[in-house]
Amino acid sequence: MVELHDQDAVAEPYEVTIAVELLEQTVTETHPAHVQITTTNEGPDRALSIGSGRCSLFNRSDGGSDDPAGLWLYRPEEAQDLDREPNRWEQDKSRFSDRSSPAYGCGAFKYSSGESMRTEYKVWNDYAEDGYIEPGTYRWEREIQMWDNPDAEGTEQPTTTFQWGFSLTVKDEE
Repeated sequence: MVELHDQDAVAEPYEVTIAVELLEQTVTETHPAHVQITTTNEGPDRALSIGSGRCSLFNRSDGGSDDPAGLWLYRPEEAQDLDREPNRWEQDKSRFSDRSSPAYGCGAFKYSSGESMRTEYKVWNDYAEDGYIEPGTYRWEREIQMWDNPDAEGTEQPTTTFQWGFSLTVKDEE
């Protein structure tokens, strides 16, 4: 079973809300745990470093839990194309396999005032770590960049940055 342990609040002056919702907490042979992260711009039109699709908050190498390592977040459309171990939510790779990510840049994404962007993730085991969805609390954290200019390309310096993260707790079924 996977539970939302905590999520950081974004400081009031930033006028951004980032919220995590657990859509599925039970891990079975037919489905992994499933989370949704919603980013809402509560301020004026501007650009944020949180996009969608290939440029989501926890894309590429940012999908792995930071502390401790052991879990990985995959967008559902990405997860469906992965070869996995039978009856396990883990890529069918040697734990010593090199991990690679496509080399593409992600820029700034325009958010209108009040606009929200949602991204869903499936929670898998990290094939490069010992064990399988081990009990414990796992944290993900990223730097969020904001540009006052809603049409920022992402090549200019952000107006401000802040850290945001959340934690999931894995518990044994009782």
